[in-house]
Amino acid sequence: MRKTKQSGGYCAVVDNEMLNRKRYIMLIKRSNKPLGDTVDKIVDLTMHVKGKDIGVEICCSSYLHGRYDWMFCFTAEDIRHAKKFSELLTKEYQQAISEIHILEDIFSVKNCNVVNPNIEKLREFL
Repeated sequence: MRKTKQSGGYCAVVDNEMLNRKRYIMLIKRSNKPLGDTVDKIVDLTMHVKGKDIGVEICCSSYLHGRYDWMFCFTAEDIRHAKKFSELLTKEYQQAISEIHILEDIFSVKNCNVVNPNIEKLREFL
């Protein structure tokens, strides 16, 4: 973990590799069916709690404008846990979701305004 001075305070940048965790991005496309109680579940942070129960830590959850309607950024032990979270999400919001894509964040160049101190390792991936 690295602390960096930000305007108004400090920001911790966690090294997920040291914690044996991987970072994922999930993009969700909404169906054209009525939302029903979906908004209440979003406001109540239902998936944040259910995700934590299966080892998924949601770092960011955002409503989007564009090709996708919702985005989760989260950490998990591995892709199996990420897919388990996707299945849980699909089950919980079955009527509201038409499409889900999971992306693995392979290498963060900059996170929380801090350039990765191991930036040279990017060459291994490209």
